[in-house]
Amino acid sequence: MNAREGNRLLGVYSAAVVIALTAPRVWSQQSKQAVLTGSISTTSLTQSILDRDERLRQKVTIERREVYLAEVLRTLRRETGVRLVTNDISLQTMRGNLSLRDLPLKDVMDAIAAIANSVWERVDAGTYLLQASDTQNSLLLPSSELERAKFQDGLDFARIADTLPPNVQQKLADDSGTRLADLPIQMQDMARRMLTAEVQLWEAKNPKDRFAVTTDSLGLDATVRLDRKPGVGFTDYRLVVGTARGGMNISFNNLEQARRARAARLAATTYDPRKFDVIARGSEKQEAVMRQTASLTLQKATPAQALRQLAGQTGLNFVTLQNLLLPGAQNVALPTMPLADLLDQLMTSYENDDERMTWKLRKSGVVVAYLEGKPALPPSSRPGYVGAG
Repeated sequence: MNAREGNRLLGVYSAAVVIALTAPRVWSQQSKQAVLTGSISTTSLTQSILDRDERLRQKVTIERREVYLAEVLRTLRRETGVRLVTNDISLQTMRGNLSLRDLPLKDVMDAIAAIANSVWERVDAGTYLLQASDTQNSLLLPSSELERAKFQDGLDFARIADTLPPNVQQKLADDSGTRLADLPIQMQDMARRMLTAEVQLWEAKNPKDRFAVTTDSLGLDATVRLDRKPGVGFTDYRLVVGTARGGMNISFNNLEQARRARAARLAATTYDPRKFDVIARGSEKQEAVMRQTASLTLQKATPAQALRQLAGQTGLNFVTLQNLLLPGAQNVALPTMPLADLLDQLMTSYENDDERMTWKLRKSGVVVAYLEGKPALPPSSRPGYVGAG
């Protein structure tokens, strides 16, 4: 494994074990004001799988503190008869705070998917599976057009390799590899292009380094080996090129192609909250909730505790994750103001060096509170008491 592969795998492992929602904030002052004044009309969206299932229209109420999402799904299954499951341990062990009253089950499912950065897949007529969303900036994806071209050459190389005589395929997979001369000219050209791209990519990041193996040294006596390692939903490849002067590992994968194929396959069976994340006018009840004024004074309150207090005052529906990266409690002293402005000031008071809480209004009227990244601030500029002079 080369250094780049190690860094990529480390990044993927870290993302799997650290729960941190950093979705970009889309609630601008302009769009917020438009909602409150009613100047944005409801956006017409393609009907989702959640809208097509009549069972998901039944109303439910769930108010839980620091509850595992696995337990939330079990509670909803028990109360509605709809089988909601997840086999993702990172989702099962997330803990959330929910205050959702008299809402259609589909809106509760939407809120859960939004807060957990996940999607619902309709597995069969009676089952919905909650699973983690793909991360579009995955470290395993090609990061430039040059790298994408290298990946494509590699995948074409592997595809042609599958058509070679069995004895050549075996030699290509063996530890000793096969001679470049024993491969079709088309594959020879691909190997040279991949080597050239790999050298250029490396030297662009490490300008002082130079490789002993170059395209010029890759003669017909060079050895070539193709390794394959199945991953979760994709295959990782490594083309090992060796000469008398040294060798090089050239990594590539079919993750990008696998994601496209999966997206096409699941288009009709998957609900992704990002596709329906539209700030728009909702019911009269929703507009009334967001227009009303409120104040908040609390001692040593967590974000969930503050939101529960607001829920009691205003009828607010909300969900948020229990996050250990933020301060556990803050003093809150916010005077009377519109609820949207109060939420803005409340959320920005919970922060660490890298992140703070923010909020987003779903079309259902549910407020989702989550983490977002922020520019690093000096310690002296962090608020210690919200609303204090």
